[in-house]
Amino acid sequence: MSFTSFSFILFLIVVFSIYFCVPQKIKSFVLLLASLFFYYCWAKWAPLFMVLFALFVYLSARLMIKQHKQKQFVFMISCIAIIMAGFFLLKYTRLPDQFLNALVSPVGISASIVFPLGFSYYMFKSLSYLIDVYFERIEPEKRYDYLLLHLCLFSEIVAGPITRAIEFLPQIRQEKQFSPDNFRNGFLLILWGYFKKLVIADRLALAITPIFTDMSVSNGLSWLIVAFAYLIQLYLDFSAYTDISVGICEILGYKVKHNFKAPFFQQTISEYWRAWHMSLSSWLSDYVFAPLQFAWRAYGIYASVFAAIITLVLSGLWHKVSVAAFLWGLFMGSVVAAEALFAKKRKKLKKELPPVVFTVLGISLTMLINTILIIFIRAGSAHDAWVIICKYVFYPTTWSLAFGLGGKFLLLLAVGMAITLFSHGIELDREKYFQKYAYLPFIVRCGVCYAAIFVIMLLQVQGSDIVKGFLYAQF
Repeated sequence: MSFTSFSFILFLIVVFSIYFCVPQKIKSFVLLLASLFFYYCWAKWAPLFMVLFALFVYLSARLMIKQHKQKQFVFMISCIAIIMAGFFLLKYTRLPDQFLNALVSPVGISASIVFPLGFSYYMFKSLSYLIDVYFERIEPEKRYDYLLLHLCLFSEIVAGPITRAIEFLPQIRQEKQFSPDNFRNGFLLILWGYFKKLVIADRLALAITPIFTDMSVSNGLSWLIVAFAYLIQLYLDFSAYTDISVGICEILGYKVKHNFKAPFFQQTISEYWRAWHMSLSSWLSDYVFAPLQFAWRAYGIYASVFAAIITLVLSGLWHKVSVAAFLWGLFMGSVVAAEALFAKKRKKLKKELPPVVFTVLGISLTMLINTILIIFIRAGSAHDAWVIICKYVFYPTTWSLAFGLGGKFLLLLAVGMAITLFSHGIELDREKYFQKYAYLPFIVRCGVCYAAIFVIMLLQVQGSDIVKGFLYAQF
């Protein structure tokens, strides 16, 4: 049951209807059943896996606090190692498949273990929960069903946001009543998300995918434009999922942090990562970068340099264990490290240049770096990425104003850029846009919603093998 399917819309209507009709004390139970059913629709065995995984995390936290203080650290590290080992084995090796088939093949059965949907995301939730319990930032949850709901909430399980237990668990106990304001804001976010995904991002995917597949473009400027178009597609696709997810939580009465805050308006790569996939970036900053930086504090500024490189390399490998993902993380981390090393010179330059010039230069350079490095993520392999970057992008002799991409591609890119700019404006002050909509006459508000639904249904991409769900769901 994909987020973009009609069956999911029906599922939402049923869940909302039941949720707001039942007493407060069983609302969380309704959400839990709905989440496990959603997981069941993906794979029949998935709810059992989730129940057992959550039970392991629940018991680990409860048992950890009963240990002597000196043993708690070892206990926590052991639990984290088990979770990460399971993640690595399921995602990157064939060992679970081989083990299962060794057991069932003698009786003539063939079986396969599929990487659980969303494991990459609720793994982060479980790790931060155990670490926060160890450092006494949060008490271990007494109710197993609450922790299970936190890990498997259907609106977050596919691709986040990575909500932390310290933020989510207290909200389960708060009274939830139907709120017209929450419904309006949540519904607008959901509509906006579907528009960005189905009408714009998917059309960009149809235009971009064949270019990376056949590698026929031989113009360096054209490759830069195509890579930039993919960056726009990736943003619209992922921010659309986040809008839908946050919108669902808004209607249900849960406050969840957004994943984006105008990342393309940022003036450095460091600032960019504080505004892109914010739940993952903040998680890596708090649980990877900060501990490494503290452990190596004796090395001064170089502690930040090495910590940044390691953190972004791990981020790249989390997306995919490949040479291309490793290189993306290495180069991205190196840029962040360079920004730390030359921070004083940047401040000096900021004083010397006019504010507008400094801002434009910063945003342009940040976008150029992102555009070039995203090729490592989108290209079929590290070899293809090197060919595109070294043979064309870095060779001005291949550049030509005759892009050869077609007017339709450039028009679609222009529309994608316009929608991205508008989306960034919303992200900077969502409440302002909600209030503007709320002040409109009732008939106008209804007209806007009906028009948006009509446009989405009319212009959505259908029946294509290229477009397959949200991009970040694959991670």
